Amino acid sequence: MDDFGLCVAFVAPCLCITSASENFSRLFGNTTESIRRLSFRDILRFHPESRLGENFDQIFHGHQKYFAEHFGGASLNRSVNDLQIYAFAMEKDCDDDGRTALVIVRRQSGAPGEKTVVLSEIAARIVEGVAMGESSTQIASRLNLSKQGVEYHISGLLRKFDAPSRTALISMIFVKRIFDPTCWPPKVLPQYVK
Repeated sequence: MDDFGLCVAFVAPCLCITSASENFSRLFGNTTESIRRLSFRDILRFHPESRLGENFDQIFHGHQKYFAEHFGGASLNRSVNDLQIYAFAMEKDCDDDGRTALVIVRRQSGAPGEKTVVLSEIAARIVEGVAMGESSTQIASRLNLSKQGVEYHISGLLRKFDAPSRTALISMIFVKRIFDPTCWPPKVLPQYVK
């Protein structure tokens, strides 16, 4: 199921995940084994009045064959997601009646053609320090680097984000949703760290 980097899962009528690709599991901060014990409703934390629940009901009762729905919000792993969700009705290949849904999840990117920003582990820790207001010396001390090494990384980040200052850099990182907005001190979301 991991061909082409797809985020794919099969969901039962109770919205429990029966199987999932490694990419799907990773997107929501789980392993393929642990995600099978979770409900799709809990992973996305969608409200009972959400159209997602209604659309899944329509699929499981045979009233529609597929749907596409946008989801924006915090998921179970506390990351904020901008996702496109596609679900397709699938007949079960077993003796019991009912349906299952094939779910494909695609992370929405920014503007068309915009590349996803990926930071090294060191760059992520440095940018978190800058966001907390630490000086280059403080960041260097915390990360066991030289002050010049920290400055080198910061100037690389300024170029990468086309930012004129540290303040603009942090603003751009917040706008691009690279930081987890649910915690302090600022933390780069895992999907942006290589």
